[in-house]
Amino acid sequence: MSSLIPGFISNLVGRSMTYDLLVFIGSFLILMWAAGMLVTNLKKIANYFRLSNYVIAFILMGFITSIPEFFIGISSALNKIPIYSFGNLIGANIANLGLVLGVAVLISRNLVVNKKMAKQDAMYMLIVAILPLILISDGLLSRADGIVLLGFFAFYITHLIYRGKRNGRERKETSYKELLGNLVSLLISIYFLFLSSQMLVSSGLSVSKEFGLPLILVGIFTAIGTTLPELAFTLKSAPLYKGQMTLGNIIGSVVVNSSLILGIVALIYPIAIANIFLVIISSIFLVLFLFLFLIMSKTGEQITIHEGFILLLLYIFFIIITYSMR
Repeated sequence: MSSLIPGFISNLVGRSMTYDLLVFIGSFLILMWAAGMLVTNLKKIANYFRLSNYVIAFILMGFITSIPEFFIGISSALNKIPIYSFGNLIGANIANLGLVLGVAVLISRNLVVNKKMAKQDAMYMLIVAILPLILISDGLLSRADGIVLLGFFAFYITHLIYRGKRNGRERKETSYKELLGNLVSLLISIYFLFLSSQMLVSSGLSVSKEFGLPLILVGIFTAIGTTLPELAFTLKSAPLYKGQMTLGNIIGSVVVNSSLILGIVALIYPIAIANIFLVIISSIFLVLFLFLFLIMSKTGEQITIHEGFILLLLYIFFIIITYSMR
C-alpha cells in the first residue's frame, strides 16, 4: 500500500519536523474531504436502492462516518503499528460520546430518546464498546479476540437489518445515470481515503518520534479529526430530527469502531499494549462516557442541554489529561 503515496510526498516524511507536520495536516484534510465525498455518494446510492431512514441512520451512516477510522486501522495494521489505530478508535468513541453528542444536544436543545429501539441499542453499544477493553486486559488483542469482535458485529448488523426491513419505506428516486456517476465518485473517494490514511499513519509515526509521543496518544488526538464526518452529519441532521438521526449515527459508529474495525485490525496484526497506563486512563474515560450516555438515555425521554454541557466539559477534561501525559 505504501506505493499509493506519490514519491515526492513520501520523500518529505522524516526530513524535518516542519515537513512531517505539513504532510500530517495535509493528509488529515484530504482524509476529511474524501470521507465527506464518500458520505455524499453513499447516501445517493442508498436512495437508488430505496433503503429506509432507519437503515441509513443506524447502519449506513454509522458505518460510512467511521470510514476514516477504518482506513487508518488498515494502514496501521499493514505497517505493523496497530496501537496507533487502537488509540484512534478509543479516541473516536470518546469523541463521539463527548464532542459529537454534546454538540448534537446543544444544537437540538434537547435530544429526544423516547424510542425503545434507541435505548436497546444504547445497552448493546455499552457491551460492545467495553468488550475490547476486557479482551485486551491481558496486554494483547489477538487474532482470536478479533474473531470474537467480528462475531459480535455480525450479530448486531443482522439484528439491525431485520428491524430495518420492518421499518422500511420508499425514498427519493435516483436515476441509473446518476447511480453510475455516484459509483465513479465513490471509487475516487476510496482511493483518496487509502492515500490519505497511509500518509497520515506514516507522518503520524514520524511526528510521534519527533515529539517523543506514544503512538497511542497520537492516535487519540487524530480521532478529533476522524470524527468530523459524524460532527458534520450532526450539524445537518440535529436541527431537522431533534438529534434522533444523530443518536443512531453515534451508536452505529461506536459499535463499528469497537467490533468491525478493531476486529479486522487484530486479524491483520495483533495489538500489543506498551503504554498500559495511558490505555487504562483512556478506558476509564470511555467507560465513564458510556455509562453517562446510558443513564441519560434512560432517565426521562431526552438528553437535556445541561447534560450536553457536561459531556462537552468532560471531553475537554479528557483531552487535557491525555495531553499532560505526553
